[in-house]
Amino acid sequence: MRKSVEIKIGESRYQLLYTVRSLERFEQYLGTSLFSVISSVLVNGAVGMVQSATIHFIISGLRAGLLNQPKNFDAYDFVDMYCENGGNIGELAKYIVDAVVESGLFTQGTPKKEAPMKKKNRR
Repeated sequence: MRKSVEIKIGESRYQLLYTVRSLERFEQYLGTSLFSVISSVLVNGAVGMVQSATIHFIISGLRAGLLNQPKNFDAYDFVDMYCENGGNIGELAKYIVDAVVESGLFTQGTPKKEAPMKKKNRR
């Protein structure tokens, strides 16, 4: 169910992917519940996105969910590099929110359908 979200910077491609562990780390970095942040975005749309698009939110989200980070990864440098290549922090915030939603932990999943029971003919 989990899907990654791709961030493209120039010719390079980066993947954001959140698991339960990385989401907990995200909350620790952020110092608040992700449930309240994501609920605000899901309920209020663009207004909720603007409210959550803080630098702290973006840095925390990148630290927690960016795959294949080198040991010396600096989220601030990543944001600078993204913006220097024509992006902006609003786009980064949207990527992070999209990746959190794609984790499947903040939306209702599709229940498994059980096969209908066959009636036995009684004679």
